[in-house]
Amino acid sequence: MSMRSVFGLEALGISGRVLRKTALAICLALKSLVVLAMITHASAQAPSATEDINDTTVGIVSGTVTGTYVQFASDLSNVLDDPGKMRVLALLGKGSMQNVEDILKVRGVDLGIVQSDVLAYIRKRGLFPGTVNKLQYVTKLYNEEFHLLTGNDINTIEDLRGRKINFGLPGSGIAITASTVFDLLKIEVEAVHDDPAVALEKLKRGEIAASVGVYGKPAKIYDGLKKTDNVKFLPMAPTLELTDVYFPSVLTSDDYPGLIEPGQTVETIAVGAVMIVYGWEPNTWRYNKVAKFVDMFFSNIEQLQKPPRHRKWQEVNLLTKVPGWQRFPAAETWLERAEKTGTLGGKPEGAEVVAFRKFVADRSPTDADISVNAAAREKMLQAFRAWKASRATQ
Repeated sequence: MSMRSVFGLEALGISGRVLRKTALAICLALKSLVVLAMITHASAQAPSATEDINDTTVGIVSGTVTGTYVQFASDLSNVLDDPGKMRVLALLGKGSMQNVEDILKVRGVDLGIVQSDVLAYIRKRGLFPGTVNKLQYVTKLYNEEFHLLTGNDINTIEDLRGRKINFGLPGSGIAITASTVFDLLKIEVEAVHDDPAVALEKLKRGEIAASVGVYGKPAKIYDGLKKTDNVKFLPMAPTLELTDVYFPSVLTSDDYPGLIEPGQTVETIAVGAVMIVYGWEPNTWRYNKVAKFVDMFFSNIEQLQKPPRHRKWQEVNLLTKVPGWQRFPAAETWLERAEKTGTLGGKPEGAEVVAFRKFVADRSPTDADISVNAAAREKMLQAFRAWKASRATQ
């Protein structure tokens, strides 16, 4: 007698095929329960792994997809990313003001790149009360020069009082810088807000007196301009009021041969592109992970200044101070240690080389030519040695 008969399965009409399918289903269910139990156990152990990932991940908000800020953030990600040690998330941004708000309010945004004058602009207008003083800088990156293009009838900055001047689109970096500069100079003008290319045509037709541009020189927007267009760059002397916020700089005939005579220069100011961070209390979780990023960033500065990274990395001098800003303590500590040990970029340089870098940063914080032009570097090196010799005799 078969087992099916013994248990009465024939009477119930249950075939062997059904039994086999039922048994298989039971086995699969049991396996699923075992796997689920294993996953549940692993999940219970997982928090430490998740915390490790967050401990070494920083988000840096930058700029638009075609801008220089995002290329800098991308370079940082490519150079610094090291599994288990550092993960840099390069985030698109929407201008300096929005980047500041993101750093102050958005979780996952640890650092950002902004124009150096955004802090003065925020304070002047009373924005972000109670939190803006917590913003600190890690380092200045590179310069964007102030271009004040005027009609030929304008001879001094005072001639612009009460006149129409294009400040760029509302909320743009140009608008922030233009309004800050004229506020500091206490010169009231009639601000208009056109696209810079539109404003250039209006200036040629005499519909406005001037147009402000804030760009790394030479700027393509001025390509092809010549004196017969009845426009010129008006000098912007770095007055005491302006140097509290901006750096001195010059426009040269090499930059704009159609508007500046060979060998001549036009004084101006520059706004720095600056990496900033929220000023977390030392030894807190957010502070420590940004400090870890700073250490890796500063230690790899030479790698960032080599091809194929953006050429403006060559302008970065980590020792440069930014007027009006307080440096992130971990960055300050790193630089102080580098000065004492004679190391920058993660390798020994010699005390004199580090001292020279500091000398350049203190006296010519916007002279990009020092890092890329041998003649300019040699000139500054001679000035440094003379300064050092004078100190030795004191």
